[in-house]
Amino acid sequence: MSSCFAQPEHRISFGLGWFGHDYVKEMRNEIADVEFDFPEPFDQGSYEFVENDMRTLPINVNFHYECSLNHRFGVGLGFGYDRLRYHQESECIKSAGERTSPHGITYTLWDSHHTYGKLYRNILHLMPELTIYWFKKKHISTYSKVGTGVGWEIQKRVITYPESVKTVEGETKFYFQVSPVCMEAGGRRWRGFVEFGYGVQGILQYGAKYILNGTKKIVE
Repeated sequence: MSSCFAQPEHRISFGLGWFGHDYVKEMRNEIADVEFDFPEPFDQGSYEFVENDMRTLPINVNFHYECSLNHRFGVGLGFGYDRLRYHQESECIKSAGERTSPHGITYTLWDSHHTYGKLYRNILHLMPELTIYWFKKKHISTYSKVGTGVGWEIQKRVITYPESVKTVEGETKFYFQVSPVCMEAGGRRWRGFVEFGYGVQGILQYGAKYILNGTKKIVE
C-alpha cells in the first residue's frame, strides 16, 4: 500500500486583468447613453446632471500570493490596482425663484451652470483567495479561484472650466472575483497562467507565476 504526501507550495504571481467590474459597469452606462431629462416635478430647488466620457484602457494589475496546501486546495491573498479616467461635463440647474406673468400665471425661473473637467478613479483592493485544483501535474494544472475582500477608491476631480478646482474623495467598497476556468503551464519554477471569470480583476487575467519551492513527494 502506498500513500503520497506533498509539502506546501508557495507561489507568487503577477497578472494583467482586462475588463474589470468597474470598467464594465461604466461601459454599460455609456452604451445605454441615458438622455438628460429635467426633473419632474420641479420641486427640489436644484438638479445636477453629470456626463462621464471614459478615456482609459480596460487594464488593471494584480499581485498574488498562494500557499498550495495539497494537490486540491490553495489559499492566498490578492492585491490589485485599477485606474479609470474620464472627461466630465456637469450641468447644474437651480431655481431662481418664482415669477407671475401679466396674465396671473405663476412660473419658476431656472438658471443653468456648466462645468468641464476630468475625473480620476484610483482603486486598490485586497482579497483573500481560495483555489481549487481540478488537475494538477508537474508542468500543467487546471483550477478555479474565488476571492472576496475590501477595496479603497480615491476619486480626484479636476474642474478646468469655468475655474480651476480640485477635490479628492475616498470610499471603502466590497469587491469580489470569481474565475471558474483557469490554467497554468510551464517549468518547475516559472509558469504562465490564464484565468477567465468576472470581478474586480477582470474577465480575462494572464501573467507569470514563480514557485518558491517545488513539490516533493514521499512514497511509502
